[in-house]
Amino acid sequence: MSAPPEVVVVGNIGIDTNIYLHGDSIDWSVEGNFTHNTDAVGQAGGYASRGYAGLGRRTAFVGAVGDDVLGRFIREALAAEGIDAKGLFIDPAGTCRSANIMYPDGRRRNFYDGKGHMELAPDLDACRAAMEGARLCHFNLPNWARRLLPIARELGATIACAR
Repeated sequence: MSAPPEVVVVGNIGIDTNIYLHGDSIDWSVEGNFTHNTDAVGQAGGYASRGYAGLGRRTAFVGAVGDDVLGRFIREALAAEGIDAKGLFIDPAGTCRSANIMYPDGRRRNFYDGKGHMELAPDLDACRAAMEGARLCHFNLPNWARRLLPIARELGATIACAR
């Protein structure tokens, strides 16, 4: 039997497409602008879980992905980083995405597609099992995660909330 996670991150995860501009702005007078684009597992829950795992903490994640190619990509990425993803559940609307325009001076503009995260209702027993034994539950409070706060408290975990 493996040791329980030290940290469980609860929140949204998805694919971030970062669009890096070569110039200072977008030229809206032309149809196309050349950019450098990257795709990565991201969003608050994705970044937090990857950060804890990168610090060497036994990390688990509770959140939703779609039953689609992006959801499979996220599952594989979490597994490759040693993050326990048994707390992932399915969002019937698909996997969340963000398109982020990144300006050379550090500004950015974000376009977030949260899919069904406002209406999701996770399996509370499965979430409890994923959270069992954790010392810290790090919440990035999407609407559905509010239902898990009492469970984390019952389990005796320290609760950290980020917005």
